[in-house]
Amino acid sequence: MKHWPTRPLADAYWFQEGPGVRKWQFLNSGIKLLNVANITKQGALDLSKSDRYLSKEEVTEKYSHFLVDEGDLVIASSGISFDEDGLLRTRGAFVGPQHLPLCLNTSTVRFKPKEGVSTLAWLRYWLDSVEFRGQITRLVTGSAQQNFGPSHLKATNISLPPLAEQERIVKLLDEADELRKLRTQADRRTASLIPALFHQMFGDPAKNLKGWPEVKLVEVTSPKQWPTITQQQLTKSGFPVFGANGRIGFYSDFNHEEPTVLITCRGATCGTINVSEPKSYVTGNAMALDEPNFDLLNLQYLEWVLRVRGAQDTITGTAQPQITRQSLARVTFPVAPLPLQTEFSQRVTEIRELEADQTASRRRLDDLFQSLVHRAFASEL
Repeated sequence: MKHWPTRPLADAYWFQEGPGVRKWQFLNSGIKLLNVANITKQGALDLSKSDRYLSKEEVTEKYSHFLVDEGDLVIASSGISFDEDGLLRTRGAFVGPQHLPLCLNTSTVRFKPKEGVSTLAWLRYWLDSVEFRGQITRLVTGSAQQNFGPSHLKATNISLPPLAEQERIVKLLDEADELRKLRTQADRRTASLIPALFHQMFGDPAKNLKGWPEVKLVEVTSPKQWPTITQQQLTKSGFPVFGANGRIGFYSDFNHEEPTVLITCRGATCGTINVSEPKSYVTGNAMALDEPNFDLLNLQYLEWVLRVRGAQDTITGTAQPQITRQSLARVTFPVAPLPLQTEFSQRVTEIRELEADQTASRRRLDDLFQSLVHRAFASEL
């Protein structure tokens, strides 16, 4: 089996970390500062996720050598997280002309290739490889927040074939990555099907132009909160526990025989709607809408009328937003004819089955892509 030669990363690429800009220097306009939050997990730059700027005069005087160029690869060196395999994964993106002018900031690093030696496309994939992730995981500092810098990068080695071979392998990886992107686009379109179907069948519940009778939520359900399950009480198997963002773990007991609609009742995701599974435990950060009146309501209609209707006007408090049974008493919504609700439920089930198939397909594509990345840097492609 052939093995690509390895060399120090600093011999193959030029890289530079951003300066330590202080909060008091931030402005609301001027030259944009790159923030780690701007580098998305999808490998793109989204500059709308931050609003930090420096004045053009200050950049010219102090930071002109930190201005990034079109085509640079920028990565986050802080705020990174461990994957399921126990290795850290950073985030990287290429700079386009639409992003300029743009200045590096703390915890961001930019790369340039060395002519005749390397390509940035190879580096971008290498950053997702076990070879890099294993090295950086051993080198990083920080317990609460993992971070690394140029000294750590200088201590890493990269497998680097000749340029022509880099380009050949990158082309294969690009084709596999494009399949993943197409799958993601299809998933987004599927995710919009249920809201679109709801509006097609029922219209805007806030306007209720169809003139259906309206009811108060507390008249047709019985909102309840249950004792909170702590993180220490969660287990790896048993009955599913549902909280703010759906299933959060398992527990040895359950407090619900049947599925129920849940409303997150406190925290940053306050107002989020979920549905529990049969024989599950609803923990105290979610309100369970128990005992729905099935003579009037289909469970999936109740879920989606609340999703579309929204629960923002029921939230109280600003520092600690929450929803109480008293605030839920203000929630009203129209009740569509039950046969129409049933038809909606059946079509939602079909869409959910499609989503499940797409999820399985996405996992297969992700596994294939990760296998190709591994083989690429193990000299097996």
